[in-house]
Formats: sequence, C-alpha cells, structure tokens
Amino acid sequence: MEEMQRDALSNSLMQQASKALSEAKRHLKDGAYTQAADRGWDSMVLAMRSVLALDDITEQEDLKAGEAFRQMYLKSEAMPSEWESLLDQMLQWKDREKEGQQPLSKEQAGRMISRLQGFLQGAVDYLVQRNAPYWG
Repeated sequence: MEEMQRDALSNSLMQQASKALSEAKRHLKDGAYTQAADRGWDSMVLAMRSVLALDDITEQEDLKAGEAFRQMYLKSEAMPSEWESLLDQMLQWKDREKEGQQPLSKEQAGRMISRLQGFLQGAVDYLVQRNAPYWG
C-alpha cells in the first residue's frame, strides 16, 4: 500500500474510533453500561488498527489486531506500557460478555471509558508524531 493510502486508511479508522468513543460516552450517560463497553471496545480496536495501518498491517480480526498492536507498540515501548493493562481489561470484558457474566457497574464502565479516552488521545498523538495527517 502506498503512503497516501496508508495515511488515508489510518485517518479513516481513527475518525471511526473517535465516533465509537463518542457513542460509548452517550451510552454511559444513558445508563447502558454494556453498550458503552461494547462501543468502547470498538473504539480501541479501530484506534489500534489506525496505528497498525501506518506500518501496512491491516489485520481484520479484532484479537489478531490486538496482539499485533501489543507486540509492535506496547512490548517495544513505542507506546505507554500502561495501555497493555487497558488492552487486557478490554479483552477480559469481552470474555465475560461472551460467557454472559455480570454486567458492568456505572463506576466500572466510567473508568473504562475514561481510560479509553486517554488511549485514543495517545494514539492520535502517536499518529502526529509519525507525521501522519489526522483530520479528526
């Protein structure tokens, strides 16, 4: 993929991530904590894919994208290591959701969305650092 295509894909994915996070915040405000966490997960995956796109990695499966992101950016310390715990938290949430376990409380969902907001801002900062245009 050419650089302009990578930049456009990365930008599009980050815009989608931002929209998903806005929707997660709306769900949180409306008291729909499970939906907030689901849209939060979507925002994180889209943001990871946005960053991966800069290195021409277009993994489509969520878990594979998460693992590629972990290896390339978290383990290499290209991005803050505390985001690895957020990725783990979100993966645990998805596992609990699949198993039909207890829903999230307002406080749990609020903390999750707050951390995801920091994650997205950090991902945008990383795109800027890499000189990728971001029109969000």
